[in-house]
Amino acid sequence: MAKRFLFSKELFTTILLLAIIMGSFAQSPLDQKISIHLKNVTLGQALEEIASQSDIDFAYNQKLLKNTEKTNLDFEDTSVKAILEALFQDLEIDYVLRGQQIILKKKPKKQNNTETTYTLSGTLTDKVTGEFLIGVNIYFPLLKTGTVTNEYGYYSMSLPVGKYKVEFSYTGFQKTVKEADIKQNQLLNIHLQFDESLLAEVTITPENNFTDMHFAGLGKVNISPYTVQKIPNVFGEPDVVRTLQMLPGVTSLYEGASSFYVRGGNRDQNLVLIDDAPVYNPSHFFGLLSAFDQYALKDIQVYKSGVPARFGGRMSSVVDIRMNEGNLEEFKASGSVGLISARLTVEGPLKKNKSSFMFSARRSLLDVYLNSGSANSFNTLKFYDISTKFNIKINKNNRVFFSLYSGKDIFNENTKSDFGGITWFNTASSIRWNHIFNSRLFLNTTLLYSTYNYYIGNPSSNKQVWHSHISDAGIKADFSYFANPSNTVRFGYHLINHEINPGRLEKNQEIEPAYYIPERYATEHGFYGGDNKKFSDKFSLYYGLRIPIFYNTGESTIFLLDENYAVTDTLHFDKGQTFDTRTGFEPRLVFRYFPN
Repeated sequence: MAKRFLFSKELFTTILLLAIIMGSFAQSPLDQKISIHLKNVTLGQALEEIASQSDIDFAYNQKLLKNTEKTNLDFEDTSVKAILEALFQDLEIDYVLRGQQIILKKKPKKQNNTETTYTLSGTLTDKVTGEFLIGVNIYFPLLKTGTVTNEYGYYSMSLPVGKYKVEFSYTGFQKTVKEADIKQNQLLNIHLQFDESLLAEVTITPENNFTDMHFAGLGKVNISPYTVQKIPNVFGEPDVVRTLQMLPGVTSLYEGASSFYVRGGNRDQNLVLIDDAPVYNPSHFFGLLSAFDQYALKDIQVYKSGVPARFGGRMSSVVDIRMNEGNLEEFKASGSVGLISARLTVEGPLKKNKSSFMFSARRSLLDVYLNSGSANSFNTLKFYDISTKFNIKINKNNRVFFSLYSGKDIFNENTKSDFGGITWFNTASSIRWNHIFNSRLFLNTTLLYSTYNYYIGNPSSNKQVWHSHISDAGIKADFSYFANPSNTVRFGYHLINHEINPGRLEKNQEIEPAYYIPERYATEHGFYGGDNKKFSDKFSLYYGLRIPIFYNTGESTIFLLDENYAVTDTLHFDKGQTFDTRTGFEPRLVFRYFPN
């Protein structure tokens, strides 16, 4: 009996030891549960804390943790495995368990030839006004890449199947983070909230996030109208062009002038566009003020070098200005009276969330101050400009815009001399149609008309005036193809008809034949294509080609002159007849490398 009892005791002890040993083998170090509460710590500090609360050691190369953002950990009685999965969710870091040691390594890249990709696309708008936002950064932390919205707030990204965190950031607006589960082509429209908070302290830290600088946009600068309003200016008048003069490589002819010269070029070598229509004289008051009211503007893009192939006709720079589209949500009005001018801006919906308008007017006050309304006044000096825009959303794939800018300057309109007055005015208008063919292909079609008139004398009087002008009418078709996250292709065709009146003497709007230079007509075609290619986070390349074709058309009369400027022969070309055709090739190549 004693032996049986001893045998049972030994058997029980053996079974218990086996259970303990098997249990120890079954319990993985990753299944250990710990509690960890950390804020704003580095990834290395988080791993040290996990190791101190468990029986795990971590082995890794320090370069693997470089450029990772600080993190927050808040876990209570949670397994180490769950904590590590949350910690490495948006990082290119994987791990393997070897006994009681965890070895960190870089996640292997998936093979592209077997990878299925879908497209995430949409538009970014202001939550308050409903207007498109240009140049918004869209960043994917897991892929360490991203894109930006185009001139119409549209973006597109081709992504492998999976779940991604998407960050939307824009200067002056609150950062928005969304989760995207990519299983098919998706439309994700985002409304960003304007950030009105005042920061007591600003800390500047380097980030490895995607920005527009990762594209090869060398020499491109974006200027917000809010920036223009904050910069001190002459007589307190915010001025767009004078803000441009603060950029490196941009100068003025003299102190206080609003004309600008870019890197040695002349002022007529700058292409100034407002909603795709050219403006030939972007100034008031003989160059003291710019012709644009910044309260009517939404975005200003300046190309001092590395000009994309879609722009042509000038050699120095491009200033691409976009007007506000009007508030789609509610009516708003603002105005001000200053030393130089008074202004009024009104905007609001025509049909809420479907169509809107914006109207802005500005007029100088110097003639009021000088009391120049009397009949004997000699010092009339005034200007005005009007900006208006209509925005109509037809459906999710189609939208139409109508834009109009008009500005006029008048000097000495009451003078008794025939040629003592000077008057000039700009008019620029465009109708644009945005169409989304699919998530990757975007089209903007523009019909434009622009004219610039210059008078020496008073055109409203019965006296003689010298009149010259230039006008443009044309059509543009601009395509954007978002091939993949690292490759954006833009191509299109432009057609512009020019009418040039070098000068003529007029009286009562009738031409004086003895002082008349015949009008000139010309047609300009432009075919272009360009590819913005990002090879890595450090290296990007833009390459493109523009093919311009320019020729004169009749009806026109050409005078051939000798060395003494005497007419030796006269050539006449019938209406529609072409002559003096010129063509060429304009290659564009910009590459950019970030050492660090």
